Amino acid sequence: RIDAIAVAVQGRLTVEDLSLSQLCYSPPFGSARDVVNVAALLSRNVREGLVQPAHSLTQPPVSPGTHGVKLVDVRPVDVASIHPLPGAMNIPYKEIITRAGGLDPSFEYRTVCNLGKISYFASRNLLQAGLQSSTLVGGMRLHLKPKAEPLEEKDESPVTAAASGPAQVVSLDCTGMACPGPLMKLKQATQALPPNATLRVTATDPGFKSDVKAFASSAGFTVTSLKTEKGVISVDLEREGSGSGGAAAPMGSQAPAQGGGVRKGATIVVFSQNYDRVLGAFVIANGAAAMGGEVTMFFTFWGLNVLRHPQRSATKPKRLMDKMFGWMLPKGPDALPLSIMNYAGAGAAMLKNEMKVKNLPNLPLMMEQAKQQGVRLVACTMSMDAMGITAEELIDGVEFGGVAEYLGAAQKSGTNLFI
Repeated sequence: RIDAIAVAVQGRLTVEDLSLSQLCYSPPFGSARDVVNVAALLSRNVREGLVQPAHSLTQPPVSPGTHGVKLVDVRPVDVASIHPLPGAMNIPYKEIITRAGGLDPSFEYRTVCNLGKISYFASRNLLQAGLQSSTLVGGMRLHLKPKAEPLEEKDESPVTAAASGPAQVVSLDCTGMACPGPLMKLKQATQALPPNATLRVTATDPGFKSDVKAFASSAGFTVTSLKTEKGVISVDLEREGSGSGGAAAPMGSQAPAQGGGVRKGATIVVFSQNYDRVLGAFVIANGAAAMGGEVTMFFTFWGLNVLRHPQRSATKPKRLMDKMFGWMLPKGPDALPLSIMNYAGAGAAMLKNEMKVKNLPNLPLMMEQAKQQGVRLVACTMSMDAMGITAEELIDGVEFGGVAEYLGAAQKSGTNLFI
C-alpha cells in the first residue's frame, strides 16, 4: 500500500484526508478496513490526544502531573503467568473496566500486551475512566526481543551441538494469538523447518488443540506430543517420513483414500440462528451419521446461540457489550426464531405445536440424537470471543476449534454445506 502513501504525499494530503480516503476495497488487493486508513486513524488519535503512545517500558511519564509510571500487563492471567513482565501488575483486558475504579489516579498506567493492539484498547478504556494512561507501541514482542534471543539460543544449544544426539527442536511461540493467527504462523514455520527437526509450538487459543491435528494431517506432519498445562497448549510436530529428509507435503496434496470409495461423511457450517434452518441442518447431520459417515457441525457467529444452555451463565464478570449480546440474542434451541412467519415468536410456537401433534422430533431431541450418533458439535472460538460467549455457557458435549478444524473435516467428507 506504499503507492497510496506516495500519492498522498505528492497530493499534500493530511492524515485527516487519508483516514477518509476510499481505496477501492477488493479482497485480493486490500481489506475493507485498509491498513492505510488504519495508520491515518492511529495518527489522528495521537494528534487529537485520544491516546498517549510510549516507545519504551522505562520512558518517563507522558502525562503531566503524575507521580510516576505503573506498568499494567493486560494479557490473560494464564499467559502472563507463563511469561511474566517484571514489575508489572496483571489486569486482563476483559477486567480493565471493572477494576479501573480501584487504581490510584495520581499515577500514569502504561498498558502492555504482546503486540500492542489489546494494550491500545485497554489504554483507551483507562483514559475514558478518568485515569492517566499510555500504551506501549509495538508490545513486548518488539521491546523484549533482545533479551529473549539469548535465552532461546541457550535452550537450543544442547540440541544443535551434539551431532549424534536427539533431533533439533525448533520452538514457535503462538501464545496470545487468536485464530487463525497461530495457523498462519505455523504454516510459515513448517515451510522453513530444517529436515529431521521437531517443531514445538505453544499456543493459548483453545481451538488450536483441534486445529493443529487437522493441520498436521493435511500438511504431512505427525503430532508426536500434545498436552495442555495452565491454559497453554504445547504440541510437537515432525514430518512424516522425516528420516528421508523430504519436504513436507503442501496442504491438500494427500492422496485420496485407497480404492476411491464414496465418502459418506458431511461437514455443515451452521451460521444461522433460525429454528427452521438449524432443524434442517440437524436432519441432514443425523441422516449422514446414520449412513455411517463422520459428521462435523461447525457453529459460527449467530449459529453459536444454538449451543447456548438456557440456564447457564458466565461465572466471571463480562464487559457491557458482551452482556448486551447475551441479553439480545436467543439462548438455546427453544428460543430460536423462525426465518419467516416468526410473528414475535407466535409462528415458532405454532410450528413446534404442529410438530408435537404430528409426533415429529423437535430441535432439542434432534440435537441429542446427533450427539448419541457421534456427530461432532464444534464451536468457533474466534466467534465466541467476538460475541462474548464463554465455554461454560454452552451445552455439554461441545468441542472447540477454528477454521483449520473445519477445513480438515471438510477435506475428508463428501458433502459440505453452509446453512
